[in-house]
Amino acid sequence: MNASDTTTASRRPPKAWPLESALISAALAAQRVSWIDAPARALGLGPFTRQRLTRQVLAQLRRTAGGRP
Repeated sequence: MNASDTTTASRRPPKAWPLESALISAALAAQRVSWIDAPARALGLGPFTRQRLTRQVLAQLRRTAGGRP
């Protein structure tokens, strides 16, 4: 290695895990389909609103970034 060899490898973003991919897909679908939250309501869960899904995705990303599943 010499002074003229200053190339660095480009860092690629980490690949999305399946759960994050599913949550993001649900968030995108919830924006387009008004009845998408019907199964969640039937199970007694909160509705799939854009804001709620965004909060859930961010919380999951924070947990996984800390090394927890």
